[in-house]
Amino acid sequence: KSYKQVQFHLHEGNAYQINLTFPFDFDLKTTVDPNCYNTFMGNSNAASFAQSIYWPKQNITFLSNSPETLFSARLKQNGQWRISSKPIKGTANSGEWEKLKDSKKDQAELLMITDLVKNDLNFLSDGNAVVDHLKERLDVPGLVHQYSEVSTQIPGSTSVGKLMRSLFPGGSITGAPKKRVCELIDEIE
Repeated sequence: KSYKQVQFHLHEGNAYQINLTFPFDFDLKTTVDPNCYNTFMGNSNAASFAQSIYWPKQNITFLSNSPETLFSARLKQNGQWRISSKPIKGTANSGEWEKLKDSKKDQAELLMITDLVKNDLNFLSDGNAVVDHLKERLDVPGLVHQYSEVSTQIPGSTSVGKLMRSLFPGGSITGAPKKRVCELIDEIE
């Protein structure tokens, strides 16, 4: 039923892409140390790009084994933050890079999401976001991805909350146009 609703909205032109998902809930039989970075990163199944973060105010731990980056923040010497995002659109088996980079569908999706991310970053930086890399290759075990990198600089006083409100959820996770797709996903899921 949900899939048919998504197809209806796509055919009606209400969105370009809608990523339909559903939740998984897990009951852990053991206590997990909130600062489980070393355990997670030491896991042989975790890739070199695996990340974890513990948010003490909320007592929440996020673990990710995905090469896609919603954002990374680096404090520059001028006191500003360099914020970058690396959306991924397009995945193929290792050795199929030529086929992936020539795929009109994957190119169109990546360009659409790159533009969406640039727009999100522009809200933080008064229109100063730039595309640093476009249609780049990223190899991971057994797969090759196509990604872009978009960045901007924002004042050092910018709160994490403001940053999250601007970027979350990531457009490559939701679809586009993001605001309308979020409304549709909320309605459908």
